[in-house]
Amino acid sequence: MPPSISEDNAIIREDMEQTCDFWSTVLSTLTPIVVMICTFIFQNRKHKKDMASQQGQFAKQLDIEKNNHQRIFEQSEEYNRIAIMPYFEMSRELLVESIPTFFEKSFLAFSPAIENVGNGAAVEMGIVEHMGSHGKCVYEEDSPDITKIYWNHENIRDTITKVGDKTEFVLGLRVIDKNTNKETGYDDEGEQSFSEVYFSIRFRDLKLNLYEQCFEFTYRTPSDKTIGVNAIEVKSMAPKLIR
Repeated sequence: MPPSISEDNAIIREDMEQTCDFWSTVLSTLTPIVVMICTFIFQNRKHKKDMASQQGQFAKQLDIEKNNHQRIFEQSEEYNRIAIMPYFEMSRELLVESIPTFFEKSFLAFSPAIENVGNGAAVEMGIVEHMGSHGKCVYEEDSPDITKIYWNHENIRDTITKVGDKTEFVLGLRVIDKNTNKETGYDDEGEQSFSEVYFSIRFRDLKLNLYEQCFEFTYRTPSDKTIGVNAIEVKSMAPKLIR
């Protein structure tokens, strides 16, 4: 006898209940696993992000420490350099006394003095020369009719100058007539005239740092060539570190 409809419904309900129980069991088993996997993935990503942030902060802090260390090192080096840096001044006595001078037939030569008033001795001293319109010179002064050429007639006498020591050198002056482009006698350029002279010296400190220092003085040529050149103004600029 075939099953009745009620029996079929009961069987279907039983199958559905079994299916639901199966999937419920599956889901109850898989859900913690899925949650655990998702939690692991989230925590792993967060950990990587935190690690990257910490590494970035560490690198930034390391750069700050390096920069601070470099700054302190450079400040220490600069302090040590200044502590032994020579510094020269043109003697103020030139304002009250004549610059030692001698006259030749066609040129004048004078010998200004400079004094080391710095913090350390200077070595390898020398006058800076450059190429001018008529060869090597220390400085050229142009006017409408003549060119005054100052050259290194005698280099700095002391290649080593300690603090408090003075040293001298000799600058020569030639006068070139622009009309003839020939050297003319010093007398021809006029007496009682005023001239400005710029010159530079180079020297090293005891650690062999190289410096260049510029000087300027204004002088009046004397009418009596037995009394020397009179300085009107002298200027000594601060030394510049070359290397």
